[in-house]
Amino acid sequence: MAEENDTLGKFMKEESASQEICREMAETVKSNDLKELLPFGFGIHHAGLARSDRELVESLFADGHIQVLVSTATLAWGVNLPAHTVIIKGTQIYNPEKGKWVELSMMDVIQMLGRAGRPQYDNSGTGIIITTYTELQYYLSLLNQQLPIESQMVTPLPDILNAEIVLGSIQNVRDAVHWLGYTYLYIRMLKNPSLYGVSSEELESDPVLEQRLLYLIHTAHRAVQGQPHQVRPEDWQPAVHGSGARVVIFLCVVHLDRDFQRPSQALGQRYRAAAYLLACR
Repeated sequence: MAEENDTLGKFMKEESASQEICREMAETVKSNDLKELLPFGFGIHHAGLARSDRELVESLFADGHIQVLVSTATLAWGVNLPAHTVIIKGTQIYNPEKGKWVELSMMDVIQMLGRAGRPQYDNSGTGIIITTYTELQYYLSLLNQQLPIESQMVTPLPDILNAEIVLGSIQNVRDAVHWLGYTYLYIRMLKNPSLYGVSSEELESDPVLEQRLLYLIHTAHRAVQGQPHQVRPEDWQPAVHGSGARVVIFLCVVHLDRDFQRPSQALGQRYRAAAYLLACR
């Protein structure tokens, strides 16, 4: 488009030293796309380039010979290349684990925009985000530092619950639900229920989310039962670790009464845990 509109001179001055350097370097690169773009003051940077091509592009951009560098998001993390203006064109990336397109994380956006206007290199900087209208408020809140910190406790909940049982803080299901009600996870579930999978109907029927807490405890218990490293009393065999060393090992096996499978009746059931302490000399 710049070539059609005869505006390439805005990116690279004709017969300038930078243009001569870029033309010479273009003859040495392995990428055909890079060979075509370099003489006009444009560069590309991604994992598909040869290492020598990437290092050349980084050097030319750092020295100011390349005015425009198009790169993947990983460049913001791996290479220290300050710029005057950073443009994030599109805010969705494909997540193979989730099998769908997701928004860039807050840290990625801040890291990329942080390349613009570094104090030791520039007096000012400009950050531009090109996104969809539906995500506009999200990024405005992000830039204004108004996004709340959400809890990440759901994933490690089985291990945390086991630890509390070993400490004696939790003796039964009721204790577990009561304990979970004092966590930041519970606070955020009340403030932002949809983010944690709580529907409006569920919130209306159970405003204090007691059944949701019970469900989380039940799910954590099932996760512990399915862990491959679970140790049961009949499987336990003492082992000596080293000579003359004292090793203290805590092992916890969580068992619930059979009625725990019925969440509506679970609050009155006993929550049993067997904890073992081995001291080896």
